[in-house]
Amino acid sequence: MSMHPTIRKQCAIVTAAVLTLTILLVARARAADDGTPPPVERATAPDEPLVRPLTDDRWEDHAYGMSFRLPAMARTSRAEGSLVEIIDEQKLYTLTVKNKRPPKLLTLDAAILSGIDEMAHQQNTNQLVEAAHKVALSDRQAGVLKFHSPQALGGPVFVAFGIVPIDMASFVVLEIRCDYDNREKVEPIFDAVLASVEFGDLKELQEVRRKQLDMTRSWRQAMADGGINATIEAALIPEQWYRIIEKNKDVGYVNIVQKHGERELRKGTIVTVRSRVAVKGKYVDSLDQYFLSDDDEMEAWSQRATERPEIAVLAPRGKAAPQNPTIVKTGIRTGPHLTITIDDPTGKHATEYVRPDVGYLSQVESWLLPQILPINRPGTYGFYYYNPEERKITFRTDKVIPALTGYTVITRLTPNAPEIHANFDRQRQLIEKRAGATRVISATREQIEGLWRGR
Repeated sequence: MSMHPTIRKQCAIVTAAVLTLTILLVARARAADDGTPPPVERATAPDEPLVRPLTDDRWEDHAYGMSFRLPAMARTSRAEGSLVEIIDEQKLYTLTVKNKRPPKLLTLDAAILSGIDEMAHQQNTNQLVEAAHKVALSDRQAGVLKFHSPQALGGPVFVAFGIVPIDMASFVVLEIRCDYDNREKVEPIFDAVLASVEFGDLKELQEVRRKQLDMTRSWRQAMADGGINATIEAALIPEQWYRIIEKNKDVGYVNIVQKHGERELRKGTIVTVRSRVAVKGKYVDSLDQYFLSDDDEMEAWSQRATERPEIAVLAPRGKAAPQNPTIVKTGIRTGPHLTITIDDPTGKHATEYVRPDVGYLSQVESWLLPQILPINRPGTYGFYYYNPEERKITFRTDKVIPALTGYTVITRLTPNAPEIHANFDRQRQLIEKRAGATRVISATREQIEGLWRGR
């Protein structure tokens, strides 16, 4: 297919797309009529050598046990809304992996048709279907969709999707994108990655999670026997200051205040967190306040983040100063009912949840966890908690590893999130926390004031 197809060729492609849809619908109808499954191809790696050979390293999904081999000359990163993003070092392509949970149950055939429909309704682009079929993986079938977007911004684009069923309600979707003139190089990489998909034993994963939740249940019971409120109050640290460092440069700071107090005639624990982070020529100033009642029947919190330029922008004479963008997130739980409200420039949005029956971690406890987890009971503890960054309840793990001079806590905020390593001394004071290239180290108020004076 040429780079700039003529109208006649475009019509031919569209006709082929219609035929593809018809074949899918007929195949599905026949399957429903006589029980014969539609034809399925075997997912195989291309015979020709790949421009980017697959390595022996595998990316693994820790929630569902899915894995696949990684292409050479690529790096992995975490993009918002994705499980992982794989970026070619020479920007030949980008491969994104996402978890999709449709609002209603879908068969694989229906998910394929839904994918075509979703692409067809994207604005300002004409999507031409080049392939729509099913392939057999190691232990299940997957859907494959391939599109040509001749009118995409920046030039024609090739897009391919691998739709892999996880359970009755969700799919993992592999999406690769590249300039259309790189299609011959990139499409075989996509086919090879999809053919390398394997699944671990889901029952084993569920058993591991059950043991992690059992660790949490046992720890909570021990705390209850010794008095939960007394344990928490004794662990509170009145004030903490931390530097945030990237590439040996201070990019922010955090101040944490913990105390026992009262809110709305209820006694409980209060945690206040103030922070400033420099991001791409701007500062993000945050004020977070969290409360958990002593009887655990009520928790409430607010998170307010305001973005402002590093250098103040003066308003013209006679005009109001520009408003700095602000996002406010609030949460309140009474009993098992949790309501989250997000107020940002797009409007106000409220979502309701029901607290999980086991392993629930409140926002206050998430800030206190390294101070109250038992150092003498090493292991991995599992929790369900509302993750403000993901904007949903997720499963997190915290692994306690004792050391001669203190202990380490390794945290995953979601099953696929990068590990956060935090080292503490025997007095439970944080020495250093590492998350990728970011370090958080203990500081004093005077150090922070000196580093950030005038900024």
